[in-house]
Amino acid sequence: MSKKKNILEFNSEWKKTTLGELTEYVQRGKSPKYSDKINDFPILNQKCIHWQNIYYEHIKFLTKDFWESIDEDRFLKSGDILLNSTGTGTIGRASIYYPNKFKKITVDSHITIIRAKKGINPYFIFYYLASPYVQTDIEIIFSGSTDQVELNLPSILEITIPDLDLKIQENIVKKVNDFYKNYYIAKDHLSLINEKEIKGQFLKLEKKFLLDVFA
Repeated sequence: MSKKKNILEFNSEWKKTTLGELTEYVQRGKSPKYSDKINDFPILNQKCIHWQNIYYEHIKFLTKDFWESIDEDRFLKSGDILLNSTGTGTIGRASIYYPNKFKKITVDSHITIIRAKKGINPYFIFYYLASPYVQTDIEIIFSGSTDQVELNLPSILEITIPDLDLKIQENIVKKVNDFYKNYYIAKDHLSLINEKEIKGQFLKLEKKFLLDVFA
């Protein structure tokens, strides 16, 4: 993301910092060696990562020897942000991980693990990454590219983000959570009327809200 940066600017009264300063660990997964059998060594891939959920139906499995070669930091922890970092159409999409039926799980080399420092709300980072302040940059830089595109580690670490006290972070997160609670209720009801038109209007509403909440 070095061609253009900060196309949109958040609240000018807030201090600026970088994503790297708010995180204790940012790293891609390893290029996997897959097993053709279901086993105890699961791995997430790009198809699993969606804004609302992690879709475990697309999960794959690793060989035991590859699993044992993975360093401990690459196994996911509660609150880790998972960012799709390659691929036209999927780049920039993210999810937040919370433990599920798998005791341990990792990600492949197309996904970056972003682990917030203590005292930083991971949802604050997640919602900021989902906002037009970051997504607009990604769309403009990578749209229409015919080459393999990627968000490399330096680009991710250098993302400009508001430097806010935890209390303010949590206030923003609460506003966004409240918005989405009502957003999805209304969307589910109204989509029965005219799904295509309503979807477009709700996407505009979502973008405007995420723009305003950091303004």
